[in-house]
Amino acid sequence: MAQLDTQLIIPVAISFAAIYGISRLFKIGVREPHLPPGPPIVPLLGNLHILLLKNAYLKFTEWAKQYGSIYSVIDGPQTIIVASSIESIYEIFEKNGAKSADRPCIRTFGRFAGESGLVAAAHYGENRH
Repeated sequence: MAQLDTQLIIPVAISFAAIYGISRLFKIGVREPHLPPGPPIVPLLGNLHILLLKNAYLKFTEWAKQYGSIYSVIDGPQTIIVASSIESIYEIFEKNGAKSADRPCIRTFGRFAGESGLVAAAHYGENRH
């Protein structure tokens, strides 16, 4: 009887692990419902295929006209909230400063900032020259 239980438990456990892993994989690049609107996404990539274009800044301008001054872009497993006007930047960083004080490391910023760094991409508490 114990032999039968072991033979049944292992395949069932592996099946559940595989289903869980596949479901997590398909959530990469998906915009969560509570986020600001943004451009259509490709599963697993999000908007990464567009962010890597040479003139991606033109797309950012187009998206700001289409989705408003605050919109979301999906960079693979990371979500980027884009603030494209002075008013929206003020609203996010000044009015809601406690909610937006720390920001994750976003590798894509290196393409736009030349690895020199941006205050908007710096972690809370880092020296900001």
